[in-house]
Amino acid sequence: WSSPYEADSPSYYPTDYEMISFEDWILRKKNRLKSTIGKKAPNWKLPSLSGDTVMFRGRYKKLILLEFWYVGCAPCMQALPFLHELSEKYDRSKFEIISIEFQNSKEVIEKFIKRKELKFNYQILFDGKSVANEYGIQGAPTFILINDNGDILLSEGGFNESIDRKVESAIKNNI
Repeated sequence: WSSPYEADSPSYYPTDYEMISFEDWILRKKNRLKSTIGKKAPNWKLPSLSGDTVMFRGRYKKLILLEFWYVGCAPCMQALPFLHELSEKYDRSKFEIISIEFQNSKEVIEKFIKRKELKFNYQILFDGKSVANEYGIQGAPTFILINDNGDILLSEGGFNESIDRKVESAIKNNI
C-alpha cells in the first residue's frame, strides 16, 4: 500500500502548516502552561455532578488545586489516589481540590464513575472546555495551584512521581 501523498509533499500539508518535532511540541506545551504562573486566575462558573453551580469568583480564601481531566485518561486515573490523599491530608478550610472534566457530558461522566466504581472526596465539575481553554490546557491531567489572592502558583501537565512531588511541595509551601 502506498499513500497518494508524500509526507513532505507541499500538497499534503496546508501552506501555513508548521512542521515541528515531537520534542518541540512538548516544550511548547510546557511553556504555554508555565506562562500562566504569576497571573491572576480567571473567574468562571461551571455545573457540578451534584447539581450545584460552582463559581470560582470569591473562592480565593484558601489554596485551590484545579485538576483538569477527562473520561478515559489513564494518567488521570493514576492521579486519583494522590488527589484523594491530598484532600484528606490538608484542612479543608485552607485547601480545596476542584476537578474539572473538560470533554464529556454529565451523563458520560456519571456512567464512567459508576462503571469504574470511583469515589471522590472533592468536587467534580463538567462542561469545562472553555475554562480549560482559558488556562491553556493542552492535555490531562493538568494541575493548577492558585493561592488565596487568586495568583496561579503552579501549572503542571501529566502525572508521575516528579509532578506529584512538585504539586505537594507547592501546597506545603503555600498553605
